[in-house]
Parts: sequence; structure tokens; C-alpha cells
Amino acid sequence: MKIHMEVDNCQIMNTWLDVCRRHHKKCSVNLESFLPTRLLDLCAFETEDIRLVASDVKDIKHGDLQPEYTALSHCWGPPERHPIKTTTKNLDEMMTRILINKLPNTFRDAVYITRELGKQFLWIDSLCIIQDDEDDWAKESALMASVYGQSYCTLAAHSSQNATEGCRLVPHIQTAICRSTEIDTQDEYHNSYRIRFFEREPRDWHKEYGDNPYTHSEFGTPDTPLRSRAWTLQERELSVRKIHFSKDQLLWECCELKASAQLPWHHKTTEDDFEMFPVRNALAENIVPGGPVAMRDRWYQLMEDYSTRSLTNELDTLPALSGLAQQYQDIFPAGQYLAGMWSNHMPAALLWRSKHSDASQTLSYIAPTWSWASVRGPISFDSQRLCNFGGTPEQRPQESSSNCDFGDLQVGMMQGIPRYSDKYGAIKNATLVLHDAVLTTVDPCPHSMAFDSFRLDGPMVVLTKDGVTVGLCYPDTANEFARTEKLYCLRVRVEIQESQISQPSKLYGQELDTSQLVMGLILGEDPGVKNRYKRKGLARWIQKSLFDSQKPTTCRLI
Repeated sequence: MKIHMEVDNCQIMNTWLDVCRRHHKKCSVNLESFLPTRLLDLCAFETEDIRLVASDVKDIKHGDLQPEYTALSHCWGPPERHPIKTTTKNLDEMMTRILINKLPNTFRDAVYITRELGKQFLWIDSLCIIQDDEDDWAKESALMASVYGQSYCTLAAHSSQNATEGCRLVPHIQTAICRSTEIDTQDEYHNSYRIRFFEREPRDWHKEYGDNPYTHSEFGTPDTPLRSRAWTLQERELSVRKIHFSKDQLLWECCELKASAQLPWHHKTTEDDFEMFPVRNALAENIVPGGPVAMRDRWYQLMEDYSTRSLTNELDTLPALSGLAQQYQDIFPAGQYLAGMWSNHMPAALLWRSKHSDASQTLSYIAPTWSWASVRGPISFDSQRLCNFGGTPEQRPQESSSNCDFGDLQVGMMQGIPRYSDKYGAIKNATLVLHDAVLTTVDPCPHSMAFDSFRLDGPMVVLTKDGVTVGLCYPDTANEFARTEKLYCLRVRVEIQESQISQPSKLYGQELDTSQLVMGLILGEDPGVKNRYKRKGLARWIQKSLFDSQKPTTCRLI
């Protein structure tokens, strides 16, 4: 495919796929022999009709070759716009024949595109999972890591709010977006070049997709509804090759390349602020790209992203992350996963905070209070990042031993009871045991919910002891301190020098030495059970001396 050629969508997509399959080494790892339980056979009839087939039947395989399939990522939309579904009642009918004109536009487009890509099989969640069979749904949702990870390509209906809106394909998309022209030229050494001139500046890939690389503002735009759905985070992260059907644009993404129909072989990057540096939990931790510090922060970033997304059913909060957690188990082999948290990130992983003043507890039991998944609303792990003043990774702030000071706090048992067979999915309850924990009582200052007084991101409450200011708290939910109860501050780690969120000078009237301040959790004791607590918020800039006379204890967080 040459730059001056007029090409259609199919040519662009097939070229991306061919180049990726033949030349991208990163996209060829972790291949396994896998087929989803059920697939849609797009070549079952001489007409355009399709049918649902079980993948264990012999007639879908050619000898020992596994058939390749595409997967669809799409928005279901509100209940009244939900797409056609497979149920226990219509399963036999779906496995006999599905009329093409019974499919909503997005499904129909996915069928046509898959055929144009030369593939016979397609996986769509609403049709390939029996939606009213709780056991089948639990079993299949636990397979998402393989379903998307082993697909030939994932087709993402990125700009469609529901299945009726289609993939919004634009014929001859290169010329439809904006006109361009090319000239051939040579430099002084007679090297030949082709220069392409655009009528308008090419669109930024991340902005077109709705990404926010530096997390200073909300993710997504009104034109990217798929970007706002919780299930689609892991669908994107797990898929090796993705084609996103954005509004008036075609986006490609794989392990080695992001591209668009405008710029088929590279993407225009955002000129923006510098990404913050993740903090070490021990000075010996390796800070190389892809190392333990970087991957821990990558998990934090994914959870921050996920917390901004919406779910029709809040009970899906952990199942919609299960596939991603399974993938990261290979990255964190020594870690135990539970409710969106990893044991080998503890206790620092407890130091998340709510970002919005209207955050609330989930209506149903989803996760323990010490997990971010117990809160509805955006969260942040910015307490675990260093400020970047424009430096390269080699110029990250020098970390002192106090940055990695967790005192004697030790994480003991982290245990949960799965709701189904998937240990990465929904849970019934969970407990975290902390040994050598040091706590002190604190009081929230009345009427101190100040959004602007310290010019920090998120709602805050001033903490006092004996009437004297001792720190700040980010409440987990809007009415966290509405009840009168005894509150405790659990010391977790010493405050970080050069923290992403700097110490507010107004808090104490001057900036104090960070090595004399700590961050931790605000807890409320569970009524009637000694040493069992529920989390209430994140504490910052707490005076270290408050804990000097307190005896270490063992406490349980629920």
C-alpha cells in the first residue's frame, strides 16, 4: 500500500493485520491453542445468515488447524436498546439459524468486516454467552483473557452508544477525513523522499481514542462512548490487535504500533506535561521500564482508568477485571490477587483516594472497604508518585530511605471467599490482617470540607487531635463522617519527598520536613468487634510524633 494510492477501509485493515502478523515480534508471543466455547459461523449458509456453533465440534476445524476468529467490543446501551441475546430458551434456535436482518447494525457490520478480513468465525458476548444462565455467564466471563487475547483481531465499535448505531464505516476514509497531497523530492545526497501535505493537521491518536496519557483530566469524550464502559478496558488491554471504529476515523492498535487511516504507519503523540515517576517501595527496587516499579504503577493507572468507567450492573465490578487480573498474574507471579489489589503491592496499595466529592459506597457488597472497588467514583494513586519537573527518567528525583519507611507494619493474611469458581472475579467477603500496626485517635474538624482552601484535587477534611490540627483526610465517600464514631489513623508510610501532590503550606502555616510526616488510613472500628476496622479515607501529612507513644497491635480490615 503506497501513500498516494486511494485505499478503502478493507485494504487499510488487511494491510495492518498482514504487517503485524508477519513482522511484529511482540504481537506473536503468548499464542496458545484456544477457542471460545461458542462462535458465530459466518459461512454456514449460501445466504448471509449465520448461526451459533459449539467450538468443540469437528466440522469447524480443518484438520489440526485451529480456526481464527475476530471478537467484537461494543456498548450494549440502556436496557431498552440491549442487542439480541442468546438465552436458555432460544439457544437451539440460535444454533440452527440467525437471520442477518435480525441483527442490529453493529453486529451486522462486524459480520461483514470479518468476512472482508477473510475469517469465518466471530465472537460476540451477547450471542456467544447464555445470558440468563448464571453458571454459563460466570464460566465464560472468567475466560475473557483468552477470548480477547487469542482473537485474530478485536473490532471495537468505539463511537457507537448501542448496537443499533453500527461501526460508522466511512468509504475511502483517508480522503473523507481531510484531503492531502504528496510530492517526491531528493536531498543533497540524492536520497529520495515523499512528503505528504495535509489540508488540516492530522488528528491526535490519543485524543481521537479518548485516552488521557497523563491523567490530568477525565478520560473519554462524548464521541467515544465505548471508552466509558468498564468491560471494554480489559477487552482493549487483553487484545493483541485492535481496530477501533472511531467517529469518522479508523484507528489501529497492537503491541508495536498505533496508527490511523490518516497516518497508517505511526501516530502523532500528545505534546503535554511530563508523566509522573512511580515511587519505590524499597530502595533496591529496579526502576527500569517494564520493571516491578513501572508495572506496579501501570496497574495503578489501569485501576484509575477503570474507576472512571460505568457499569450497568455494579456486581460486574470485579468480573469485568478478571481477565486483566489473570494476565497480570504472569507479571506479578509472587502476588496474590484479591478485589483489584495485589498482595505484593501492600501496604502501599492501600494508599488510594477518592477524587470526587460525590463518591459513594457501592449499594451491594462488591469489595472490602480497603479496596478501591468498594467505592463508586474515580480514584487515584497519586500519593504513590513523584513529581516530574520536566526531567527524563534518568533525572527522576533522588529518593531517600525515608521514602521507603513503612515502620514495622507487616501485611499478614489477605483472604477472600469467591462468589463463583473464578478466584479473580466476584467475592462474598474479604479480610486483610496487619501486624505491628500503630494507630492513634483523631477527630474530623467540623465544616472543613474545603475544595479550594488548599488547592488540592478532591474533597478534604482537616484532622485534629485535642483541638490541634494534625493532618488532612481525603474521605472515601461524601458522607463518610456523617455518623459520630471514634476514628483512628493507621500509620502506613512516611510522606514522600517530591510527592506528586505537594504538602499544603496552609495546613500548618509552614512547610514541615516530610520525613516527620506520614500518610495512612482513617479507620472506624467495627461495632462490637475489637481490632476490626473499616476504612474511611486516606490520611496525608500526619505528624509522625502522634504515633510515638502508641503500642503496635494486630488489626483486621474488612
